[in-house]
Amino acid sequence: MGTPYGILGVNVDFEISKKMDFTLGFGGTIFTGSGKAIGIRYYPNPEKSRLRYSLIYGTNFFIHEDDCIFCGDSASYEGFNISMGWGSKSNDSGWDFDLILKLTSEAEDRIKELQDLGDTIDDADIPSLSFSLGYHWN
Repeated sequence: MGTPYGILGVNVDFEISKKMDFTLGFGGTIFTGSGKAIGIRYYPNPEKSRLRYSLIYGTNFFIHEDDCIFCGDSASYEGFNISMGWGSKSNDSGWDFDLILKLTSEAEDRIKELQDLGDTIDDADIPSLSFSLGYHWN
């Protein structure tokens, strides 16, 4: 669950080096179709700690533009994210958790566009912090 998983989905890591993994995620946003993620994870000291830092480009926000959450015009948006977390290296199993800072999101442009058209936007602020949680199987 979260940006590295395409919101609700799966994530696969490929080891590049002892300290770095390449990561791919694919999932769904429930209301707006598919979500995706691509990035790198850096483990500063993989022998002693599961601390990791990530840079991920992927689905990080969605906007629902109607009164009915299961119908109407909804869209997902992508952007760059950095995170710090605790997780399994590509060859280990275990729980993964990341605190994510959204650096960019295409949703910001869409919100501004809607506001310029005179639409009332509830909760127009894009939260800058989010999290992800998952279990890593090897």
